[in-house]
Amino acid sequence: MREGKLLVCYLNFMALLVTWVISLVTGVVLWIVLPSGGGRAGPAAFSGFRRSEWVSIHLASSLAFSVLACVHLVLNWGWVASVTKYITSRGRKRSK
Repeated sequence: MREGKLLVCYLNFMALLVTWVISLVTGVVLWIVLPSGGGRAGPAAFSGFRRSEWVSIHLASSLAFSVLACVHLVLNWGWVASVTKYITSRGRKRSK
């Protein structure tokens, strides 16, 4: 793998990790600390952010994660294609 592509893949992976953690944390806060509806009255805010702000952060990080996941797939498409070809050819060899 070229050094440039390796750096891009590394940065993409780190960005995926960061956006996933943000999405996970905000999702837990929205689910447990600031639930909506259902008769469960919770606090109006948490850590200085209102529920609507937590929703916005959660949405933005989730969308960023989705875009980065697509970039990750494009960057590693050769590997995906090679492994798929290998797995499907093994299956044909076993059935013969």
